[in-house]
Amino acid sequence: MSKKDDQIQVCIPTGVELYDAIMGEIEPELTTSQLLLLKKKYAKETAQEGKERHARYNRAFALYERCYQEYTADLDVKSAACQRTARKLADKHTKLEQSHAEQNLLDAIDSL
Repeated sequence: MSKKDDQIQVCIPTGVELYDAIMGEIEPELTTSQLLLLKKKYAKETAQEGKERHARYNRAFALYERCYQEYTADLDVKSAACQRTARKLADKHTKLEQSHAEQNLLDAIDSL
């Protein structure tokens, strides 16, 4: 991998960053920075409170999964569209350069 590839990867969020960004909007307690604090935070909760929290977390994970799937599907569509556009423009530019080179060659032959 080239140095340039390393620089590009820096811009792409990690799995943890993506998870925390989505889950932080849904249930901040379930972000990676908060998970280790839950045992202490809920040390004195009753069994019923624990069941309710567990149900809340299950709903949060289900919503997270839907949001994640929507995000990645949208990202795939937009990324593919961008790639197609970039490829068309690159091909157009390459063909234009080839056309200029061919014309320069024909001009050089005509001047002989």
